[in-house]
Amino acid sequence: MGSVFSTNKNNFLMVGKYSSGKSSIIKIIAPNYVFPIPIMGFNCDFVKISRTVKLTAFSLYNKNSRNFYKRFCNDITGLIFVLDSSCIDDDVKYYLQIFMDCQEVQHSKILILANKCDLENAKTRDEIFDELNLESYNGKILLQMCSTITKYGISEGIQCGQKDDFSCCYENVTRLCNIHQLIQQIKTIFNVIVVIVTYFDELNIFYNLLLDINNIFCDYCQNIIQNLSTIIL
Repeated sequence: MGSVFSTNKNNFLMVGKYSSGKSSIIKIIAPNYVFPIPIMGFNCDFVKISRTVKLTAFSLYNKNSRNFYKRFCNDITGLIFVLDSSCIDDDVKYYLQIFMDCQEVQHSKILILANKCDLENAKTRDEIFDELNLESYNGKILLQMCSTITKYGISEGIQCGQKDDFSCCYENVTRLCNIHQLIQQIKTIFNVIVVIVTYFDELNIFYNLLLDINNIFCDYCQNIIQNLSTIIL
């Protein structure tokens, strides 16, 4: 199967029942996103993954809102359906069918993230595949087992195609975070050296020099992070 998100459009829809793990997944793929204060009734998250990739996410809670849910399917690139792999009930099947019956979704790629696969009572991939009768969709749906606790399967599900805008964005964010962590480690080592120098009188002559170097290094690293963010995001 090809990439779930290998099109020129960049509008994605993430849905699932309450407590299926949507918010936790968003925190992984968009760590800087600030969740709005929840209110009574319908809540929706509009997440900007990058300058070109956007994600709309909300919970499914009312079977009578079929037409309302379908309104969000207009002009989407792909659908991410999140479920609790330890609880595949009739509601999950019903909601999935709502979107599969939507004409707009039929022309999109579909990814099912079976979250909480680390739980003891979680169903296996084959069991979920059979219960949801995914074979009847002729390979249109990609089923990925995952866990937001261990982060297993999240990147594998998102990065289902090497040329996909969404997956490339995720890879770039991950790469940027790794660079930032490396810089933080270097700064920590440098600070330790500065502290050690203060304990030796004969090395105090280097103290101010080290502080100046440290300040320059911090400013330089900050510029690197900002420039990389502009280039790869």
